[in-house]
Amino acid sequence: MSSTSTTSAPRVVVFGLGGTIGMCRTDGGAVAPALSAQQLVDAVPGLAATGIEIEVTDFAAAPGASLTFADLTELAAAAKPGAGGRRRGHPGNRHDRRDRLRLADA
Repeated sequence: MSSTSTTSAPRVVVFGLGGTIGMCRTDGGAVAPALSAQQLVDAVPGLAATGIEIEVTDFAAAPGASLTFADLTELAAAAKPGAGGRRRGHPGNRHDRRDRLRLADA
């Protein structure tokens, strides 16, 4: 009796929120959200060779201290199966625009 494997590759959904790991130094010497979730995932050595299906969503581009409970509630809703990963996008969400304005005033 032969058996046929119908096991599919593991699937992981990564939501990028910004935070310290996604920040880079600007020309003016400050730090600001800059790296996308995809850039961070791509930087993990050996991850592409694992066969894991990875869906990446840039949910926010905010410094960690700028995330609110409302942001986290919205993230929890987007992460539910069948929610379609509602996303704010990167860059251009409310945090990113606010940070750019702060940097411009500095």
